[in-house]
Amino acid sequence: MRSSIQRVMVLAAALSLAVAASAGVIDARQTVKARKEHLKALGKSMKSLRDEAGSWHPNWASIENDAAAVAKGAAALPTWFPAGSGRGDGVKTKALAAIWLKPADFQNASRAFATQADNLVDAAKTQNVALVRRQAKAVGRTCGGCHRRFRAHFD
Repeated sequence: MRSSIQRVMVLAAALSLAVAASAGVIDARQTVKARKEHLKALGKSMKSLRDEAGSWHPNWASIENDAAAVAKGAAALPTWFPAGSGRGDGVKTKALAAIWLKPADFQNASRAFATQADNLVDAAKTQNVALVRRQAKAVGRTCGGCHRRFRAHFD
């Protein structure tokens, strides 16, 4: 038979585990929220760049700024997916478990995206609209390739 002190200790331990677990869910939710915001900003920069590159008189400063924002986001992208921020961690996300189950594949896809984004920065500096458009498509292909492998397309 357990004493009152043992019961209190067991309840205290259970309570601290519950608090820790709920704190992890809160952190995971915050991580996913920040990740979604980063990805939306990345998408907005790409859209802005493509729109500007498609205009009659492209604003090259805007294109260069958007390209730099895409490259910065692409470099940071792997950090937006820490362990504990997937679907099984109590959060709503389209990130597939393959990100964490196949980290080398995810890192390779992220590096390919970052490389193409860096090439976009270089293309923007040339002020050659055809080159920027081609490179924007290359960035889009690497982005889409990652989505096909590491993102759910349903909810």
